[in-house]
Formats: sequence, structure tokens, C-alpha cells
Amino acid sequence: MLISTAILKISDSKNLEDNHSSLALLKRIQENKQIVYENKIVEADKKKITETLLQWVENKDLDIIIIINATKIDTTDLVNEAFEELIENKNLNVRNVQEFKGLNYYKQKQEIKKPRSIFINGIYIIELPESQQTIADSWDYFLKARYDNNRIALNDYIKNLKVKPYHLKYGQLHKKRKIDMENELEKQINLHLSNSKQSENNKEFMFVEVGSYLGESLEVWGDLLEKKLKNNFLIISIDPFTNYVSDVDAKSQENKYAYNIRSISQNMEKAYMYFINNISLKNWKNKHIHFRMNSYYGFETIKNFNIKIDFCYLDGSHYYKDFKSDLDNFSKILKLENGYKGKICGDDYEVSYNELLEQFKKEEIDKFLSENKTTDFIQKKEFHFHPGITLAMKETIIKVKKFPSGFWSSQ
Repeated sequence: MLISTAILKISDSKNLEDNHSSLALLKRIQENKQIVYENKIVEADKKKITETLLQWVENKDLDIIIIINATKIDTTDLVNEAFEELIENKNLNVRNVQEFKGLNYYKQKQEIKKPRSIFINGIYIIELPESQQTIADSWDYFLKARYDNNRIALNDYIKNLKVKPYHLKYGQLHKKRKIDMENELEKQINLHLSNSKQSENNKEFMFVEVGSYLGESLEVWGDLLEKKLKNNFLIISIDPFTNYVSDVDAKSQENKYAYNIRSISQNMEKAYMYFINNISLKNWKNKHIHFRMNSYYGFETIKNFNIKIDFCYLDGSHYYKDFKSDLDNFSKILKLENGYKGKICGDDYEVSYNELLEQFKKEEIDKFLSENKTTDFIQKKEFHFHPGITLAMKETIIKVKKFPSGFWSSQ
């Protein structure tokens, strides 16, 4: 995968001939057999910086702009001023990014906590201090983390068949959430086994997952079911793997999280292939059925076969109407016999209605949630959450336990 990079070095007027840091980056790019679109050095002038960036972001073939800031510490922050001007330009598609938050750099013994980066018209722009080592390290990191993922995925497949497509947000299953998930499923399995002994039947444990994406959670569920139940279970996963973004998120420029949901949604066909590949490697693959359909039709199919569910995991659409429908529908077909009842659970319940009440007035919360029913993820002051899930959970009559990890489960 070829990457086209433009380099802009900003220097004090006395040092316009000193371009060693840019040359170091050029050498690194050439070693990786990538493309240098342009290498330019300008004096510390906001107008010149902004004009150069405006010209470059109009080039659809450009992937990265790296700004090497070689000005003194006490110089006016011209890069930040240029960024602010670009952000205010309504003709540009702009969002802030945090890909490099884990990198710490030093400039003239003063720590810069993180390099600034911005995303404009599909081009990543990142500012780095003048340091040959910093520039070399950041280029390697950028190449690996942002643009070389297709090659990484291919290498993973060649080595061990399984693919981890980090460029499609693989790796979202956090450790604490995974522990909560496994604990709840294990409790339900134990209840199922106890009920089976009492009723003298040996029915299969019926597991349903709504929303599978890359299959990370399904692998956790399947492995635990196989460990505890051998072959006495059946997994049904439901996911249409189609573009599901609402009109609001599709058009939003103000909500910085909307870009992520658009990016994921546009790659669902590719995600489906990764999902099928990875699940096909599991020992329990013959105990798995996938319904590539909308969750409502998946629910109707299961109901028409009169299947009762022991454990249902909801991680499909997080829009209010969709999530509420899934919660209402699948809770109706949970198994209920001899005092035993199936469990419904899910993900991404970060903030409850009552938690919002601690910070805001009821009228403000009600208005905010009502206006964001078709918003997937949003920020309100220090809260980052899925408004559709918060509202649906406020309205449901199902008794739910909310875990700090964002996982939730019926009680």
C-alpha cells in the first residue's frame, strides 16, 4: 500500500537553509519505498503555513502531511493558529484525532505531552518537534498503526490464518469488560446445568449474539461455552453486515465521533469476510449458525422456530429505536421454566439516566436524549456515551445491572 506524504518544515528566518530533519524523514520514507509528494521549508509566518496547508489538503492523492516545527519555544504558536483557521473553514471536512496520544517527545529539554494532529479532507496532518530520532520513530509508528494494516492483516493470515484488522477497530474488547462477560455467562451456564439435572432433560444451551462485527466477543463466548458444555450448545449470531449509519451521523460535522461510525459502517463487507474467516478457525464452528440479516428478521426467525434462549448478547445498532426494539424483542423469547430464566445482556451502557441527573436538570437531559435518538455516540461535558442506550435503559421495565466496564446484564 503506497503512502503519499508531504513535508512542511517551519523554521526561524535565520535557519531556512538547515533542512537536516526533513532529509532524515525523506530517507526514512524512501527506505520504506513510499511516495514524497513535496518537501517544503517556510519561515515562521502563519499566512505562509496556512496557504501551504490549504493547497495540499485539496490534493486527493495525498495521505499524510508532516509538519516539522523547528521554531524556538517562545515563538508564537503559529501552527496552532493555522489549525484554528483551517477548523473554521466551512469548505473543509475537519476533525481532531488522537492516534498519537501515546507518544511523548522532548524539545530543548521541555516536554511536549503529545504531538498535535488533525484530519482534513481525508488527510492526516501531524506536527512534530525537530528531532531526527523523534521523526524517525513517529514515521515508523504512523506507518504501522495507520496505513500498513492491510499488510499486517495479510502477514497474520499467512502465519496463523487468523486476521486482526486493527484498521477496522479490532481490539475493542477491553480486559475488564471481557471478565464481566465471562463471569455472567458462566453463572448462566451453571444455572442451566442445575436446571437440566432437576428437569431430567439435557437440552442444548441456546446462545444468541446480536451484532458480531469482527467476531471478537463471539470468540470469547464460544470458547467458554465449549469449555463448560463440550458440544451441548448452539450459537446463533445475527448481523446484516451492511451500512447502518443514520442520516444524522452521515451528515454530522460537529460530532467528532460520527466519523468513526461512518468509517466502520463503510467497511462492513470487508468486516464480514474477516469475521467468517476467524470464526471458521474455531473448534466449535459446527455449533455456530450466522443469520446475515437485520436483527428484527433474526428475531422473527428464531421465534418462528419456537427457540427459547438461555443467553442473549446485544451489541448491534446503538440507535435508540433499534436498540429498544432488540431489547424488547429478544427479552420475550428468553427461556423460562422451573424457576429458571434466560439472561439478556449487552455492551456500551456507559452512562445511566440517573448519573446524568447528578450533573444536569431533568428537562435538559430529556431534551438532549430526545434530540439524539439517531446519534450513535456523543459527548456532553465529561460524559462520553451512547444516548440511545441510555434512553432505552431508562424506559425499560427489565431490571438491569450496569457494570463499570460498560457491560450490562438482566437480573
